[in-house]
Amino acid sequence: PSKLVDASSLNKISEIDTHIGTVMSGLTTDARILVETARVEATNHQFTYGEPMRIEACTLAVSDSCLRFGERKGATISRPFGVSLLIAGVDDLGPQLWLTDPSGTYVRYEAKAIGRGMEAQ
Repeated sequence: PSKLVDASSLNKISEIDTHIGTVMSGLTTDARILVETARVEATNHQFTYGEPMRIEACTLAVSDSCLRFGERKGATISRPFGVSLLIAGVDDLGPQLWLTDPSGTYVRYEAKAIGRGMEAQ
């Protein structure tokens, strides 16, 4: 890495809620936007329904954001998100692992690697 890069700013693991976490591969700035979207959705769900958001519902909210990138007139995002997220957590259905990609698709896995490790599978 370059001496100009602050290594502590390259954190690729984030907490969405107390029961949901995520890891990212791709453009970190895009991931920050999607993680913040997921946090807002999880908080709104808790406030509205008085229960934690399910993992699949959180993943769906992130995927919907990926699909809406240029939908509105005057949208601030003019390109697709360049990041994949592995979203993991435990809810009333048990432990779950979901992969989202820039196209907005999401798939459930038992185990999965993203980034360079994806090619080794």
